[in-house]
Amino acid sequence: HLGSLMAFFAGNRTPIIFDMHGDIVSEARLNSGIFSRNFLKSVAIDKFTKMNASAVLSVSHNAKVDAENSVFLKETPVYRIPNGVDLDRYSPSVRPDEMLRQQIRNSCRPIFGYIGGFQKFQGTNEFINAAKSISTDTASFLFVGQSKNTTSENVLFYDTVPEERVAGCYAMCDVLVLPRPSIRATEVAAPTKFTEYTAMGKPILTTDVGEAGQLVKEYDCGVVVKNSDPKNITEGIKKMVRVENKELRRWGENARKLAQNEFDWTVIGEHLNSTLYDVR
Repeated sequence: HLGSLMAFFAGNRTPIIFDMHGDIVSEARLNSGIFSRNFLKSVAIDKFTKMNASAVLSVSHNAKVDAENSVFLKETPVYRIPNGVDLDRYSPSVRPDEMLRQQIRNSCRPIFGYIGGFQKFQGTNEFINAAKSISTDTASFLFVGQSKNTTSENVLFYDTVPEERVAGCYAMCDVLVLPRPSIRATEVAAPTKFTEYTAMGKPILTTDVGEAGQLVKEYDCGVVVKNSDPKNITEGIKKMVRVENKELRRWGENARKLAQNEFDWTVIGEHLNSTLYDVR
């Protein structure tokens, strides 16, 4: 793969745009270890791409600062283009997924949900441990993206769903959770699921990591806990359970405003087009 990449750069005279959606080196280190083939390949591709990039697109302020400080990008322009979301496809008007509704229909408890990948940097293990510590009459928990057996009555795991069902899965939840740990890979990233969470108009429980934590505080659309320690996530869950429905609705409305102000894909698309035109 690296040979093909080198050949491409060598024969290509058009501008090369490095669309940096995260830190692939840090993610590979966490998932595979520093002595793995995957890690070494990630290092090689990351450094070679940066050395040959005409411009860099970053998804967050932290990623932009990180790129600007890279020794490989001192003379390379760096732009912040956040992840966007289709505000029509993901919206408070979406109806709950019918298949999930049949499994959770008897629950009158608030549902805390996570929909996405289960890699180590997602913090899902910590969230699962926190969920299992919550009494069955306090809250229910929905994890979509991995099939798994559990003995907990109030914790449901559901396998990966096609993209067209994702919004309906979000709609099943009263609170959406982003439990990522604070590591280099997550501090510079901007998870797509966060933009979708906000567009759904749902209150958000997140760790104080990267832009997600900053934006939830700024827009007052949920609860931010210090880190991904299960004890902290548990306290965050209990805090949100105690909040009145009126406040939860206000948080949800603020989340939607956040999506409209920061993540409208139409506006971001226009910004992206103008940036690419400048690079050209």
